[in-house]
Amino acid sequence: MKSVVLVLAVYLQLAKCDGITHVNDESPDYETCRALLESATYETHTLMEIVYDSACKPIGWEEFFDREDVNTMMQEISDRLQNDSQVQGLGLNPDIGWIFRALHMVPPDKVRVIILGQDPAPQPGLATGLAFSLAPSVHPTKVPSVQRVILEARNEGYCVDPTVGVLVSWAEQGVVLLNTALTLIQDKIGSHIPLWSNFTQEVIKYMNDNTDPSVWLLWGSKAKASESYIDKTKHYIVKGGHPSPNADGKYFFCQNYFSCANEWLCEKGRGMVDWNLVPLPCRKHASRLYNRIYDDPGYSKEKKCEMQACPKY
Repeated sequence: MKSVVLVLAVYLQLAKCDGITHVNDESPDYETCRALLESATYETHTLMEIVYDSACKPIGWEEFFDREDVNTMMQEISDRLQNDSQVQGLGLNPDIGWIFRALHMVPPDKVRVIILGQDPAPQPGLATGLAFSLAPSVHPTKVPSVQRVILEARNEGYCVDPTVGVLVSWAEQGVVLLNTALTLIQDKIGSHIPLWSNFTQEVIKYMNDNTDPSVWLLWGSKAKASESYIDKTKHYIVKGGHPSPNADGKYFFCQNYFSCANEWLCEKGRGMVDWNLVPLPCRKHASRLYNRIYDDPGYSKEKKCEMQACPKY
């Protein structure tokens, strides 16, 4: 009974702040390009054709994509993707219609939390266009950094299923699951980071300037490099190690990211995010560091850890 009450307390905190709000109410304009986003391939369309010729800019982001400098960067990116796929014959992740999925799901005026990843899952067919989020059919052991994110949510008392890596419900509440490189060559981690670096830098600056006070969760050195573009007098930053299993878990786990984000959002009158990924109630697990193993369920419980205090600015 005690473990159930502890988890229910998380939900009561959300209700007290009146913060469970979904933001992906798609406008009729989006419906006109939905079919194209779902059917287009790198062989049939270029990124410029989708975004500009077919007017499939993410809703709410039109001002950003209409900037001259962004248009120039987009042309360079589109040309490279076309060359990689149509000339070089390389497989690319994610599907071309999902490249801007993180922005399609959260317009600037609905942003509450930004989570920065590095680049899409490299295995063919696994990238979803949302950082750290997988399709329902994909077990998180295939992308262990996703599993670590889920286990950290469980560390904080949220209800999750470590065998399911779908984070769409977070995006629906204003969490931008953004990779710093929005594509890669299949099975080549980091292959398109230089291609996207200037573009995503401008996206980060735009969100800093044009969103309401928001929380930035920065995991790993590449994400932390964006800190200089974030106005700390306006936004709130919680930093930690990268969730990759190649990094020491003591720098990622038990940093209190999600609870600190909600505490700050509530104080700012911005509601809270329901980080639960399965229905309540669920059993409260001890907060632990985790190590990767290669057999199902894909992780081993290490020593217990205490949640860190929320950073003050």
